Amino acid sequence: MVIREYDEVVDKVTGKRAIVVYVSGPGSYMVEPLDNSYEPNWRDESQLKKVSHKNPQNHYNENENDEWY
Repeated sequence: MVIREYDEVVDKVTGKRAIVVYVSGPGSYMVEPLDNSYEPNWRDESQLKKVSHKNPQNHYNENENDEWY
């Protein structure tokens, strides 16, 4: 699972949806809950589940040379 800055995730510790606001090396992420609580937390990759959207407007395709489109 590839998690990048600004990806939407589910924080398995709190059960809340969150946004990744900072990536600090491999497997370490600062996430902020989407419920406007403004309580950022550090999480490991194992504590997060990436949310997939059926029709993302701007999405990252790993198969196309690491480019956004």
